[in-house]
Amino acid sequence: MADHRVHEVHEATLELISPLHVGSGSSPLVENYDFAVENGLVWVMDHRKLLDLYDEEELRHGIPDVRLSARLGPGRYRDFAAYSLQARGAVGGQILPVIKNAAGLPYLPGSTLKGALRTVVAWGVADSEQQLPRLDDLESNPKYAARGWERGVFGSSPNFDLMRALVVQDSAAVGAEQLELATVSIYSLQGSKLVSKGEGYRFSVEALKPGTRLACRINLDRHLLSHPRLGFSSKADLLEGLAARGRERARRLIDQERDFFKSCQIRPLQQFYDRLADRAAGLGENSFLLQVAWGTGWAAKTLGDRLAEAGYLQELRTRYGLGRAAAPFPKSRRLVERGGAAVEPMGWLEVTL
Repeated sequence: MADHRVHEVHEATLELISPLHVGSGSSPLVENYDFAVENGLVWVMDHRKLLDLYDEEELRHGIPDVRLSARLGPGRYRDFAAYSLQARGAVGGQILPVIKNAAGLPYLPGSTLKGALRTVVAWGVADSEQQLPRLDDLESNPKYAARGWERGVFGSSPNFDLMRALVVQDSAAVGAEQLELATVSIYSLQGSKLVSKGEGYRFSVEALKPGTRLACRINLDRHLLSHPRLGFSSKADLLEGLAARGRERARRLIDQERDFFKSCQIRPLQQFYDRLADRAAGLGENSFLLQVAWGTGWAAKTLGDRLAEAGYLQELRTRYGLGRAAAPFPKSRRLVERGGAAVEPMGWLEVTL
């Protein structure tokens, strides 16, 4: 679209390649209170419907027993449920819910997608311009270690932040039938083997299914980019070249993860990344792959590979206490299990503008 336009509007399509979980921020769903399991289905209750089970006296003075099993027998869960999830295996006593809109339908928040795109832009600066943060400039708090460097890349304050010019809207909501119940376990290296850390590190989570297609708008505000007081014009190419940077960033991450799972001899994960590499190689100029949200890990959310290539990852690990010094880093992954075996990572999607 021509530069004289105030907004350059992209109708973005997001196709999920692996399960996507964006947490609701609320408490986990609890079995026998928020959901019930019957005949391979998890029935998540509509609490407004459940109010019909109680008389005015109970509502006024307190319900003695609010367990679902106390009022609903087998076969009645369907009538009081908001939606159901297919249970492919054992279901934990708690389920982590995804974020939903006021109508109870899942969606992808624009803030989640924009955060991942911000990392792509930062990685592109560090990669193409060799402008990694200097060790002496890093702050002592690991959460804000590169804050000074980020201000140099994006702007000195929120009002002068380059990402203001990229407006990422929430995706349109999709039906609850696009949700699945995923079992996600933390796997960690023990020697050369990648093994599950056990039941205490296994989660039942709501997730949008692979194959789900989401739609949202991504607007490039050219008025802000050209505003003389903001000083964004010299950095406009960082946003205009987003798809190309996204493809290169994904290629590096895919190669890194494929090598990791090959060394661990986890064949399903190696095959997943083989397929992902083939998909990435066939993308057009307006498409790129992106890993977002919960369970994606340190490598997807940092400049990790650039730090390693620059040769000072080990010093950063020592400074911020990132794992045991002699062990590989990162040595853990959150992986989706099916049939008791790890088969895929979380949060991969294809973005097409």
